[in-house]
This record gives sequence, C-alpha cells and structure tokens, in this order.
Amino acid sequence: MIAAAAIFVSITIAQIQAPTANAYPVGGVDIQGWCKSQFSATYAVGTTVNPKDALTWKCTYLGVPARNVNMDAACRRQYGSTAWAMLYDRWNAYSWKCWTPSR
Repeated sequence: MIAAAAIFVSITIAQIQAPTANAYPVGGVDIQGWCKSQFSATYAVGTTVNPKDALTWKCTYLGVPARNVNMDAACRRQYGSTAWAMLYDRWNAYSWKCWTPSR
C-alpha cells in the first residue's frame, strides 16, 4: 500500500488578490472540473477539508485527498489564460470567484 504522504503533491499557496479597475468577476470556480482534469477521471472530485477555511480544497481521487486545488489554474481552465482566482472571505471555503481583465 502506498503511504498517504506519497500521494500528496507540493502545496500551492492560494493567492489573495485585490481586483483592479480594469477587471471584472466572471463566475465561480469549477473545482470539480479542474480535479477531474488533473486525474483524467470522472470519479475525481473536489472536497474541502474544512468549509470554514478557504485554503483547504483538495482533489480527492478514489476517496483519498490527493492534490491541493490550484484556484488560479482552475479559473484559467474555465475562463481562459488571463483569468485568476480571488478569495472574498478567507474563512469561507465557498467564497472563491474567477476574474478576468475587462474586455
């Protein structure tokens, strides 16, 4: 059996960014879609370890938390290469939004 520690990849620190005057929110982060794309599997899901901590999202594969969610990468996957994630409330795991530069 593979040790649980071997399954984890390096931790990505989530960025908390302030919006700029030339940017606008485009929607929520598709965490499920990003996790599925990381494992090329329909049974990979995004789960939060603690709903009161926005930095605890993990991709779970076969029931094992296996990878931290890169919110910026999830936004780029969903909204294009110029998108980024912004956290509205550090203590609310569901407060992430995606932003892009204004058109």
